[in-house]
Amino acid sequence: MPPQSTPFVYISITTATKAPTVPPATQYSRIRDPVDTDSDSETGSIRNAPAASSDPVKPSGGLSPYTLRLTLIASISGVLFGYDTGIISSTLLYLSPPPSVHYDIPSLTPGRLLTPFEKSIITSSTSLTALLACLCIGFVSDSWGRKFAIYMSAFFFVFGAAFQATSFGVWTMVVGRMVVGVGVGLGGGVVPVWVGEVARREERGRLVVGLVGGITAGQVVSYIVGLFSGVGWRWRVCVGLGAVPALLQVVLMRGLAESPRWLVEQGQIAEAREVLEKVYDQGEVHGVLMGIVKVVQKTGSVTTPQRWRLLWKDRISRKMLGVACLAQGLQQLCGFNTLMYFSPTVFQMVGFENPTATALCIAGTNLIFTVVAFQLIDRIGRRRILLSSLPFMALGLLGAALAINKLPVDYGTEMSAAEKAGSVIYPIIMILSLITYVAFYALGIGNVPWQQSELFPLETRALGSGVATAVNWAANTVVGVTFLPLVVTLGAEATFAGYAVICMLGWVACWRWFPERMGVALESIGEEGEP
Repeated sequence: MPPQSTPFVYISITTATKAPTVPPATQYSRIRDPVDTDSDSETGSIRNAPAASSDPVKPSGGLSPYTLRLTLIASISGVLFGYDTGIISSTLLYLSPPPSVHYDIPSLTPGRLLTPFEKSIITSSTSLTALLACLCIGFVSDSWGRKFAIYMSAFFFVFGAAFQATSFGVWTMVVGRMVVGVGVGLGGGVVPVWVGEVARREERGRLVVGLVGGITAGQVVSYIVGLFSGVGWRWRVCVGLGAVPALLQVVLMRGLAESPRWLVEQGQIAEAREVLEKVYDQGEVHGVLMGIVKVVQKTGSVTTPQRWRLLWKDRISRKMLGVACLAQGLQQLCGFNTLMYFSPTVFQMVGFENPTATALCIAGTNLIFTVVAFQLIDRIGRRRILLSSLPFMALGLLGAALAINKLPVDYGTEMSAAEKAGSVIYPIIMILSLITYVAFYALGIGNVPWQQSELFPLETRALGSGVATAVNWAANTVVGVTFLPLVVTLGAEATFAGYAVICMLGWVACWRWFPERMGVALESIGEEGEP
């Protein structure tokens, strides 16, 4: 996931970035209460704003149709990342088939198999460029808007998918994967912020989980498509299909407005009110807008270097940055994305006849329990669901390590028929253990880190979330590069046991430092005392 999950939020490293164009405080001084009917649109009126567009206004007590549409369309960014993760997992089996297998179109390495290092580079190259894109997305989205950043993301996905489908060497394939990584970093970085800034606070957790659900759905689809993958042109078609969701996203995003918080930063008060009217009850719109205006008045003139200083100004800010980085790093260092990248390879190593179909069970479990998390996260809270799930992840990893220890593992050498036969019970234990691990991952650490916008005030939200997301991609890159070499060097059982230890260490750290922010208004963050 981002990663799985993967993915998300942004940061600007441009120290000379011009501060957002925020209207002077006098513009807001006329916005007092809902009976202020004298203001005009040129002076920032929110009372006489243009009527809402054709999107239906939110009915009292229900989920806004506009918010639902926004989330469904934005979730395509998750589908794109999930599909890319899953399809490379399936196609790794066919990128370079044995010389004895006949194919009409040349493979990436004619006459030989891909080495574990080459497989690792192909998969992890996406994470590396996603990290770099994440470090630049703040400038793009703050200057031209969240929607523009997502459009750019779609362009890189289309171009990268086409580049991969036409690759005839390892390094050209790596370049295509790196182009896709830019799309992952851009889209995954801005979408959670966009949705989080539009959603009501009591719905915010579920809607961000909905984005993660897009990742898991993309992975399931990719494994289904992967069942039809094969040598020659077949794997190229499967990879190239990744461009389809990106093109669909571009079409469906037409007509959606920007984040109301970004609009207020640009001085577009009437437009911000239009968006809020589609999400909130009529009696709530004025209060929500006033809260945004108040925060923008306070922080709108802050420059990028000042935001860096604000992020480190006191112990609480540093603590929240540490908490966000902890959660994002743990999400990757627990080893989950190794299953998304390499599960067919691992299942092939331990003798499964149809490794892609087996990996589909893993991806399906991830999707099902992400739906469960959607129902629970705004009921029982982020901290509780996180602490409850990590121990079961560790148990699942230890069970998988035990099973692999009893199975004959093919590390690229010839095995006898007796060695391949093994025991029937241990493959079952391995599958059940990994399903347990994935289920509790989807409930907790797969979703909770992406609620990180709840940890930072507006003036450092993009920056702090971006630093944490950069940690996520860095950890993703490290895990992707090291997994297969660790399996070959230390053995699969020791590798999975190591991930179990990381889960338990993460539980201790989360118990000590991770706060509960369920239901907290974004505008109130930073005004409290100890978080």
